[in-house]
Order: sequence, then C-alpha cells, then structure tokens
Amino acid sequence: MRQMAITLTMKRALMEENIGTGRAELDTTSLAVIMTCHNRRDTTLSCLRALFACGLPESFSIQVYLVDDGSSDGTSNAVVTEFQDVTVIGGDGALFWNGGMRLAFSTALEKGYDYYLWLNDDTTLYPDAIALLLKCDSDYEAQTGRHALIVGSTSNSSKKLTTYGGLVRASGWQRTRFVLLPMKDEVQHCDTINGNCVLVPAQIANELGTLESAYAHGMGDIDYGLRAKQRNYEPLVAPGYVGICDHNSIKGSFHDTSLPFLVRMKTMLSFKGLPLKTWFTFTRRHAGIFWPLYFVWPYCRVAISSLFNKSAKNNKGMR
Repeated sequence: MRQMAITLTMKRALMEENIGTGRAELDTTSLAVIMTCHNRRDTTLSCLRALFACGLPESFSIQVYLVDDGSSDGTSNAVVTEFQDVTVIGGDGALFWNGGMRLAFSTALEKGYDYYLWLNDDTTLYPDAIALLLKCDSDYEAQTGRHALIVGSTSNSSKKLTTYGGLVRASGWQRTRFVLLPMKDEVQHCDTINGNCVLVPAQIANELGTLESAYAHGMGDIDYGLRAKQRNYEPLVAPGYVGICDHNSIKGSFHDTSLPFLVRMKTMLSFKGLPLKTWFTFTRRHAGIFWPLYFVWPYCRVAISSLFNKSAKNNKGMR
C-alpha cells in the first residue's frame, strides 16, 4: 500500500503544519457502504460483522447505509441494536436489489463521500478486502491520473470456484452475453461488473449518479459498469478474492429447464427474472444497432428449449 501510505503521510504533515495556525483538524477520507436486504437477518448481521472487522487505513471513516426492504424477520431492530451507527432506511418490500441499492446509494450521494462501496448482504468480506480495493484504485490513479471502478472477486464457501466479480463479453457479436473472469493474483481489465462488492470513487459516482431506475432487480450493476466504461472509467478486477459469496441456484428460476414452459415464462417476466421493460432498456442501450434481435432472443430461447425438453420427455416415455 505504498501509494496510500504516501498520501496519508502527506495528510499528517499538513495537520502538523496547521497546528501552529490553529487550523488543525482530523483530515479523513470518507467511505460510504451501500447495502440492501430483505428477510435474511442472520445473513445480514454476519455480513456487517465481517465488514466492521475489516482493516481500514488510518484516517479513513466509514458509514453504512442499509435499506431494509420491508423485512418481517426483525432485521432492522437487530441491526440497530448491534450496530448503532448504521443508517437503516425502510423500504416497502417492492424495491428488490436494484431499487434498494439505488435508494441507499442516492441517500449517500446526497451527503457526499470520497468512496462508495457496494456490498451484498450475503457476502462475507476478508479482513483486508477494503484495503485491497482502495489500493487497487490508488495504484491506478497514480499511473493514469484517473480513478477506476474496482470490483472484487468472491468465491464459494469451499474457495474453489469464483462466483462473482468482473465480466467480459463472450464474443464481439454476443453483445448481451457476459462471462465471469476467474480470479487471478493480478489486476484484470473487464467490460463490466457484478454488484456484489464494488468500490466506486466519488469522481465516478458524481458523474454517473446512482443505479438506473429502469431496472427492477438485476441488470443495474452490469449497466453501471458498461456506462462507466463508456465514460472512459476503466472497470478493473482487484487481485485475489475479497470474500465469500455462494452462487445463487438456478433452481426455480427461468434458467431451470425442468420447469414447464408457462411456469418458466411467468418466472422470466417477473421482477427477479428478465422483465420486458428491463431487458428493453438494456438491449437498446448496450446491444448496438441489432438490439431488437437481442431483445427477442432470450424469450424465444426459453420457448425453444422448453419445446425440445417436452419432446425429449415424450420420446423417453414412449420407449
């Protein structure tokens, strides 16, 4: 953390110089942590415990903004009892991930911070996670004079599989299909991000603002990373793992090919699937001139795969 150490040394020197003038104040770098949750109290508390156990460079201050989106399991009371300094914001239960993160982020933006950290409440950070992300941005700024959007890679509980992190387009013509970069012990460039653990410097946050309201549950993080890159802010993957976050199962989702076609399609059009408004906005914005084809393809693919699965089951039953 050489660059950060230099910065903090300069801050201390300035403070000592100001003592003689009567202007000595604690010069802090502020970090706002952005979170949202719904009905998983123990998971949320575990995430916060790991967060506050993280080591921060000297002269850094931290403030957590947590949207509790209508939890009925006592999450809010449990959080404020154990963590009195956490700012808990109530939701109506219909915000989902993107809406909750958008509300927490916009609230923090009104206050103004040097950095913003997106954090999923099912992510358990390692003690050096935040320092690692900050160093990655600091090193990049020292080299280029610009800040970067820094995403941290997470692993599953066995630490054998990368679950979330930096994403790259699968190919030049697959404009809306992204693949996850495996963790490496070096900084990697990517096209966009998963929003599980992301450091957003103020320079980027002030220019891009909060997450888009057009997205309900998913896609807002991927959209944000792509918009950052369009503004010439490089999305970077920090080296190593920043913590543990098990991958969500596809069981019961529209990716679950065992579900009947009508159930899959209903799930696909729901807030947690691929609702028409969300996908329309994303493809029109990021898929290029052939966006109408990218827009219709996922819905056609579900119909086609369901038809083939039904035929396969019928053929198997006739044997």
